[in-house]
Amino acid sequence: MVGLAIFVLVAVIGLVLDLGHLYIAKTELQNAADACALSAARELSDLSGDALSRATNAGIVVGGGCPAGLVPCPDTAFRNKINLQGATVDVQPADVAFASTLAGPYSRPDPLPVDTRYVRCAPQETNPTSFVMWFMGVMGISSGSVSAEAVARLAPSQAACAIPLGLCAPQDDKGSPLPNWGFVEGNWYDGRFGAGGGSTGSYNWIDFTPTAGGANELKALLAGEGQCEVPTSQCVGEQGEKEGAANAWNTRFGLYKGSYDPADNRMDWTGFAYTPTSWPAGANAYANFLDPQRTSHTPYQGDAASGLSLHGFRTSSPTAHAAGADRRVVAAPVVRCQDWAGSVPQCSQQTIPIRDWACVLMLNPIDGPDAVTLEFLGMASEIGSPCATLGMPGGGGIGPQVPTLVR
Repeated sequence: MVGLAIFVLVAVIGLVLDLGHLYIAKTELQNAADACALSAARELSDLSGDALSRATNAGIVVGGGCPAGLVPCPDTAFRNKINLQGATVDVQPADVAFASTLAGPYSRPDPLPVDTRYVRCAPQETNPTSFVMWFMGVMGISSGSVSAEAVARLAPSQAACAIPLGLCAPQDDKGSPLPNWGFVEGNWYDGRFGAGGGSTGSYNWIDFTPTAGGANELKALLAGEGQCEVPTSQCVGEQGEKEGAANAWNTRFGLYKGSYDPADNRMDWTGFAYTPTSWPAGANAYANFLDPQRTSHTPYQGDAASGLSLHGFRTSSPTAHAAGADRRVVAAPVVRCQDWAGSVPQCSQQTIPIRDWACVLMLNPIDGPDAVTLEFLGMASEIGSPCATLGMPGGGGIGPQVPTLVR
């Protein structure tokens, strides 16, 4: 009776501890799958060129692993662990697959088709890990394994990261919005405006935190990551004309002056400036921006070639290029600048609502706050928009695209 009781007791202990062990391992592996899918989905904003390798490498590094040929491995590699945090998750390229529909089929075509919308990550699917059973062996079960998968895509957000520059949306005669709020994809938009805002220009510097904003906040957002966690219909104030904005804006082009430094204020992968001098077409520069300028890490070409007057600035170093990021394709709020002249019911005095979100390319460094030129790339909520950002999903259809788990 004692022998039978010990057998039953060990079996019960095995059910509790061994199955609990597998449950924890499953949770750990699922965390890695979620991170992998979300990170890879962020790269679906640009399906040109090396999109397959970019998305795969992003999923591997964040999910757990080190892409082949990447030496040294990023600090984020192998952060996810399993088996009570005792073993690393080793995500392989074959574990990351893509599809145009949620149902699949999932595969790894190169290049990725332009209708690719979903990425599936199943860590260690190609190289599963077995776990030794501590007690279930008495019942003939010596090992067990777990699996996990996650599917993510880009979807409109309820909050976004954006530059503090509001695009003034035109209206038709009836006051209802035009398609794309009157903006034309590929067109350049610039304008001059004085302190206090108004509807005479194409833009207004935006205060996301009225009345707590100011010149220092504006410069910090331009030189930093922008304003994040902005609700998609938030009421914002206006900054007026801010002289210090130019130096902060120009860091994204690899041009540093004063206290700004490449180590703290990252630039884009290219500082090439598009102006009427360097790009006489005056429109549709985005394809050239992606290739060859970004792929070649072209620095700012200098005042003579660009037709600008940025005396005293210095171009970035190759080190800054190597540490570049996606810094010139940005989300910007769309506002009706005419609203500054009156009041809007849902907003307090001297604030107006964000009507929508545009995706724009920052074309050139500036020598003052009224020399901004942007290329309109479409609405940020559109499928395939290059303005994927960070934030919470669920923006009611107008927020910029953010990575979102769907399974």
